[in-house]
Amino acid sequence: MSPSSMCSLGSTSHFIEHILPSELWAKVYAFVDLKQALYTRLVSIELARGVNTYLQQLGSNEGMEQTGFRLTLKLADETEMARDMLLAKLSVAKHLSGPYINLDLSGCGITNRNTHWILKALEEPSTIQRLQLVDNRLGISGIKEIAEGIRVNNSMEDLNLGHCGIADRGARAVGAALEENSRLRGLNLAGNQITDDGVVALARGLISNSGLNALDLTGNHLTCLAAEVVAEALQVNGHLKALAMNGTGDIQDPGCIALAQALTVNNSLQSLSVAHNPFTCKAITALADTLLTNKSLTHLNISSTSTRDEGATSLAMALAENHALVHLNLGHTLISSEGALAFADAFRVNTTLQTLNLASCSVKDNGAAAIADALLTNDVMLWVNLSFNPLTEQVANNLSTLLHQHNRKANLHFI
Repeated sequence: MSPSSMCSLGSTSHFIEHILPSELWAKVYAFVDLKQALYTRLVSIELARGVNTYLQQLGSNEGMEQTGFRLTLKLADETEMARDMLLAKLSVAKHLSGPYINLDLSGCGITNRNTHWILKALEEPSTIQRLQLVDNRLGISGIKEIAEGIRVNNSMEDLNLGHCGIADRGARAVGAALEENSRLRGLNLAGNQITDDGVVALARGLISNSGLNALDLTGNHLTCLAAEVVAEALQVNGHLKALAMNGTGDIQDPGCIALAQALTVNNSLQSLSVAHNPFTCKAITALADTLLTNKSLTHLNISSTSTRDEGATSLAMALAENHALVHLNLGHTLISSEGALAFADAFRVNTTLQTLNLASCSVKDNGAAAIADALLTNDVMLWVNLSFNPLTEQVANNLSTLLHQHNRKANLHFI
């Protein structure tokens, strides 16, 4: 099937795109009319063969390896045709010698009946750089095959297994694979019903892993034990740069304190996101104490916690001495004008913080006015979000006008 005949199949339901860097940008569209293709399995099979042949021809073009060809495939549809296309997609990995491939197989209805093809594609030689398998029900045998692919693969840098239902048995398999893989840079395991037992295995993998930069455990069923074992791993691991444990259910103060203490030793983590956890002032104060000495953390997200003015004041005092943090998210907390006044004082001496989110807090006019006044002499701050706070419209307008008149680059958001 030629590219022209493929395009004649119909609408813009799906496309295949390749991009040549620098000045050589090109898009090749292969349009598929999904409704027509579903009428007969034969059409689906022929379409898969056609796409496979077409992509092999692209990969054999002279000079492709030198130009850094990048191929992105996306097909997000829970249909029989989507599964038929899977073989054609994965076959590309064995035929393109130079390109790095981004495979997006999210929501394709992939199960343990299909994952053996993914394992074959990940086995060397492989050119898959990024693999997304979000919203597929892989099953325990399926995730074990993916984990085996992680273990043997030497090209993949980013793997997204979000919402695949891998649970603890899957997490244990992935953790074991991390002990041997040093190529993978990003791993997303969000929303997978993983509990503390699974995180124990993942933490064990982190201790010996020397490649992973980002780990997302958001939306799993974790307690303080999970945070504590990750904290222990952080004291040894010097490569992880981003950690997300948002909305995990029951990580309370002891878990947050353990993470904070780990950051007094760890000097590689740059981003910590622990939003939507039931932290109190005790945990926030521990994080503030860490900021007094930590020189690596640039992003801190503790939004949607029970942070009050006492915790905000501790953070503000730490910012007076901290010269690393760039972004601080405290939205949807219990901070009032008292906390805002403390941050205003910090703005007068801090020279690194660029964004502060105080949206949906309890900051009133006097707190907003103090922040605006501090921004008049702050040359670093770019953005302060005060939207959905109990501010009067007149004060909000006056403060925006004031900053504009003084040509300040900082923006106050009130809406």
